[in-house]
Amino acid sequence: PPAAAAAAAPGHAGGPDGGGDGDGRREDQVVGTCGTAMYVPPEMVRGLRDHAHGFPVDWWALGVVLFELLEGRTPFGDTHATPKFEVFNNILGKKPKYKHASKGARSVLRRLLEKDPDQRGGWDDIQGHKWFGDVDWDLLAKRRLRPPWVPQLGDKGGPDLRYFIEWKEQPDTADDSVGDGGDTGHIEFDAEYTIVQGGKGGGGGGGGGLT
Repeated sequence: PPAAAAAAAPGHAGGPDGGGDGDGRREDQVVGTCGTAMYVPPEMVRGLRDHAHGFPVDWWALGVVLFELLEGRTPFGDTHATPKFEVFNNILGKKPKYKHASKGARSVLRRLLEKDPDQRGGWDDIQGHKWFGDVDWDLLAKRRLRPPWVPQLGDKGGPDLRYFIEWKEQPDTADDSVGDGGDTGHIEFDAEYTIVQGGKGGGGGGGGGLT
């Protein structure tokens, strides 16, 4: 998610390691179910595959971030305004609604936000899609492409916070014993939600709900 992004080369984004995003590995998969509610994929919400997940999780998160950049909002609800269980139900059963994304961008987003991890788009879909036709992937990998916007940072020393939103401090009313991440949206699912199977569809396409 954007909160986990960090500045790398001028104008390029980088990501630190995932920290507590998993508690073990199984071949090329991570075992564990935690994350920021707005960015987790359906298979993590449902706890499919004995809580093991692989690269499709990251492609889903990329789709959510891309949607957010193009539409100005997250595709399945914001945990600052929407209860987490409702966000999870939206992830399981609803399709994103587009207002600003172009036809090509929507095509990319549909591949990345595919609810079935086995059918979800990946690197080949991104690199070969005509929406990214102007990207020189070799130069990008070497960080030799100049980004369209490079933040201007002060040179007075210390952190430059001009691009951060100023938040009013809120009283701490969260019960730390619950472990739902307070208002951050970061949540461990197992102790919080009960999965209710039902409705139409199955597999990766929806049909479950949360109570």
